Amino acid sequence: MKRKLLTLSLGLVVSLLLVATAQATSCGGVEFTLVAQQNVGFENGGSVINGNVLVTSATGSAFVGNFTTINGALYAATITLGNNVTVAECHANTINGDASQCDAIFPFDPPVACTGTFPPAPLVTPVANPCVNTALNKTFSAAGNNSATNDLPSGCYKDLRLNAGAVVRLTGPNPYFFRHVRQLSGSELKSDVPLTRRTVNVNGLYVTEANARLTDLLVNSANSIGSVFVTGNNTVLTRTTINAPFGNIHPHTGTDLLECSELVGQTLTIEPIFTLCEQSPLICVCPANTHFAFPGICDTNVMTCAEARECVRD
Repeated sequence: MKRKLLTLSLGLVVSLLLVATAQATSCGGVEFTLVAQQNVGFENGGSVINGNVLVTSATGSAFVGNFTTINGALYAATITLGNNVTVAECHANTINGDASQCDAIFPFDPPVACTGTFPPAPLVTPVANPCVNTALNKTFSAAGNNSATNDLPSGCYKDLRLNAGAVVRLTGPNPYFFRHVRQLSGSELKSDVPLTRRTVNVNGLYVTEANARLTDLLVNSANSIGSVFVTGNNTVLTRTTINAPFGNIHPHTGTDLLECSELVGQTLTIEPIFTLCEQSPLICVCPANTHFAFPGICDTNVMTCAEARECVRD
C-alpha cells in the first residue's frame, strides 16, 4: 500500500524522465541504470543518479549514503537512507532512516519481468571462454591513434592493454573474447561505428585507470572473484553496458554513465558518480548542471563530433 502520495504533475515528470531513451536494461516497461542481484551501496559524497535503481533479490538491500540524489525509483526489499538524501520513489518493505527523504513510498514491487532470471533479459549469463588461455596478448599505445594500427578485429585474445592515451577501435561485428582488460589513464576502447555496440566478453578482471573511456560497448564479465569491473576516477562510459552478474562492480569517484549507460552486477559499490540518460549528440544545450565534454571541437569525423557533444557534469 502506498504510504505517501506524490503530486500527479511531479509523478508524470518523473515517469517521463525514467523512460527516456532506450539503451539501458528495460524489463516490465521500466528502464534501469543500476541493477544488482543482492545489494547496492552508495558511499557518502553525492552521487547523482538520473534513472532507476533495482536490487532484484527478495532479501536484497540498498544503502544510500549521505548527499546521494536518485532522480528515479529505487527498488530494494530493504532501503537504508543516510542524511541529506533525495529519492524520487522508494519501493521497499523496510526503510531505515528518515523516510521523508523519499518523495514517494511504495512496497517492494519490482516488475515481475525483472526478477525471474539474473541478469534480466535481454542480457544473458556470461560464460568463460577457454580460448583466451592460449591466445596472444594485445597492447596498444597512443602512437597508433586514428590509424589502422589501433584497429582490432573480432576474435579471441589473451590480455588486452591500452597504454596511457591509447584509442582502440573495435572493428568487427562478431563478439570479442579476452582474459583480462586494462585501460591506462586517458585511454579509450570504443566501437568503430558510432551508436553500434561491440560485444566484449571478459573471463577475468576489467580495470580502468583515471579518465579512461568506454564507448558503444556491451561488456560481459564471467568473473566471480571480488570486484570484477573497477573504474579509475573520472572514467566515462557512453552508451555502454557492463554485465557482471557474478561479481562486484566498483566505479570510483567521478565516474560518468552517459547516454543510458548502465551497470548490472551481483553487487554494486558506488563511489560518488553521475548518470544521465540523454542522447547528447543530437542536442544543442546540455541539461542543468552539465556541459559539453569538449566545447568547440566538432570536425568532419562523426565520432569526434559525437564525443565532443557528450554532456558531462559541471
